Amino acid sequence: MRIKLVLTGGGTRGIYQIGVIKALQESQLWDSIVSISGCSIGAINGAAILQYPIDKVYELWMEIAKREIFEGIDQQASDFYVQIAKESILNDGVNINPFIGFFEEYLDEDIIRESDKEFVITAYNVSDLKQEYFSLDTISKGQLIDHVVASSRLPFFQPIYINEKKYIDGGVGDNQPYFSFLENKHFDLIITIKIMYIPYYIPGLRIDNITADDNLVIASKKYLGNPLNFKKPTFKEKFDIGYADGLEAIENYKKNFM
Repeated sequence: MRIKLVLTGGGTRGIYQIGVIKALQESQLWDSIVSISGCSIGAINGAAILQYPIDKVYELWMEIAKREIFEGIDQQASDFYVQIAKESILNDGVNINPFIGFFEEYLDEDIIRESDKEFVITAYNVSDLKQEYFSLDTISKGQLIDHVVASSRLPFFQPIYINEKKYIDGGVGDNQPYFSFLENKHFDLIITIKIMYIPYYIPGLRIDNITADDNLVIASKKYLGNPLNFKKPTFKEKFDIGYADGLEAIENYKKNFM
């Protein structure tokens, strides 16, 4: 069985995906995953799960909650979004160097490249006005973390430049990257972990440049809050919701389609 995992964007609500992935790793489906695509926080999560055990990824999320993510902005302030808007206008986007530094500190390109799974990242090329897709094979050595960060550069964050091209969040053009560079682009199952919407199942799916016999979408039925909430208690709640949703979706899939 060949499975593709697709991780959408959604800001700090992305810890929901880590809960679902924990459920997946406890099932027999995980070992059949041959390709992972990620956009925005999905790209960050994708890189993290290729490097670390899932419990360590959860710990990293908890560590993020302790950090000051936005340089010069109090994320606990009542006028947080006013500050975000002001910084975005005055400084060509919000400075998120502390956030970037966190991932530069913990993500190791060499370890991620050792994975036997395909890893696809998408980001929007502002210089050429086009959506771009990258894989471990197409990204130059030493630039993987830059591409992961580029994919998660929300439009009001300061952009990143790679090879003199300006990039922002991949969700601008494709928040759900059904894309592969593999020679065999047909999968038995695509599992998409979204931040919102009700889970559903679609047989015989064809999206972008890949095809699949089945598609399982796992998404929260509950509102997960705003995408820039870095408070630790909400992280645990979203993780727990993801884990429960993952267990339920996997059980239903096995019962009905395996």
